[in-house]
Amino acid sequence: MSTNSTNSTDSADSADSADSADSANPNAQPRLDSRLFAITTLILLAVVMYATQNIWMSSFHNAVAYLKNESPKHHSKGNLADPTTHDPTAPDHVEDDDAHADHHDSIKLSKAAWDNIGLITGVVKTSNFARSTRVPAIVVQRPGRSLIHIPAPVTGVVTKVFVVERDSVSPGQPLFELRLTHEDVVTAQTNFLEHLHHRATEKQELDRLKAIGSDIIAGKRIIEQEYKYDEEVEKVEGLRQNLLMHGLSQSQVTDIETSGNFLRTITVAAPPFSDSQNDIENAYHLRKLGVSRGAIVEAGHKLAELADHSLLFVEGRAFEDDAKSLFTAAAAGTQIRVVASNVGVSTSQTLDLDIQSIADEVDADSRAMKFYLLLPNEKITAGPDKSRFLGWKFRPGQRMEAILKSEIVYENNFVLPAEAVVTDGPNAFVFEQNGDHFDRVEVTILYRDKDSVVVKRDNQLIGSVIAMTAAFDMHLALKNAAGGPVDPHAGHTH
Repeated sequence: MSTNSTNSTDSADSADSADSADSANPNAQPRLDSRLFAITTLILLAVVMYATQNIWMSSFHNAVAYLKNESPKHHSKGNLADPTTHDPTAPDHVEDDDAHADHHDSIKLSKAAWDNIGLITGVVKTSNFARSTRVPAIVVQRPGRSLIHIPAPVTGVVTKVFVVERDSVSPGQPLFELRLTHEDVVTAQTNFLEHLHHRATEKQELDRLKAIGSDIIAGKRIIEQEYKYDEEVEKVEGLRQNLLMHGLSQSQVTDIETSGNFLRTITVAAPPFSDSQNDIENAYHLRKLGVSRGAIVEAGHKLAELADHSLLFVEGRAFEDDAKSLFTAAAAGTQIRVVASNVGVSTSQTLDLDIQSIADEVDADSRAMKFYLLLPNEKITAGPDKSRFLGWKFRPGQRMEAILKSEIVYENNFVLPAEAVVTDGPNAFVFEQNGDHFDRVEVTILYRDKDSVVVKRDNQLIGSVIAMTAAFDMHLALKNAAGGPVDPHAGHTH
């Protein structure tokens, strides 16, 4: 009994103590309400921030779509871009713009953008590619053939100049007139005319004796007269050769013989073409004029310099490693491809030329082995009188590149133009057309030179339509739209 009374007393005491604590802390209920209010406020603030972030991200995506020329995300699926900006060459089927807008490797081009970058598309197919080496080359004249010096045949005074520099000159065309002043030439003409007269006299006497007959005139007299006539004939022929040696032409000597007058002036004409050039439509042009009217010139003085550029050489400089392929091409009669730049209306031109010769030594300084290609030229007339002034499409000193093929061949891969592949660090990309978008596709490069890129075969790309040009421009646009740093040298091969 005492135990129960004790427990009852303790319980009563505990209750009294709790009531006393509650009565001693009157702010307990307001403190609990403030905690609930703070928690509720934080939750509401988090919800507001989340909603604000979604709205900002939606605006950001729309801005990116605008920079990439894509439709904003709120457009309905399947709607194409505005017809005024849609490229007419792209397929007309409907694309999912939301999927493309979320894809950072896809770009959509307007018709204006397509034209601005000069985009050309093509179908991907496999082919073989022979690796090649580009070596420097230059157009040079043919030694002993391209330049013709016109010397003064005799000593005299220049009385007439019939041509000017850069004139087109035909074989046999008069160039200069000289008044003869050399004493040897005057003496040679005097002796020639004198013995022409003696020859004629001896011939008349011989004819007279033969007409009388051997019955009246002794035969010995006729024989002696024949000897005299033959002697004069030989002297005349010797003097004729003397005049030819002094620079007179055969026709000029004949004129002296026919007219019986001294030749006071001599005309210097252009020489004929060499036999190796008869199959080429040709003309000289006067490269340099060495005298003027009134000049006194000695025999052998250079009056002018003519140039025949109808056929030139391309001098290439190969490396020692290319010697084998070069000699193989020469033995098989294979032509060498040459790229010429700045040749008239076009910026560049590709030529296939025959090998003329290969040097038998390696240059000690450059360690290059020279080889020569035949370069047929083309006339270009210029000036108000197009028949008078002559120009040539290819000129000595013009720089070119010769392409030497090696024995390394890449088989059954993609051979693309250099502008179809863009590189960014270790990665390389092409742009595959997908409706009105172009998707950036990563590829593997096996070989690359200035003009072509060999890409490892990818069966998924066979038959696809890709951009054959402007890959760098589209890659740059994607990086700009994504806000990443732009490498100005990306995709360029130096």
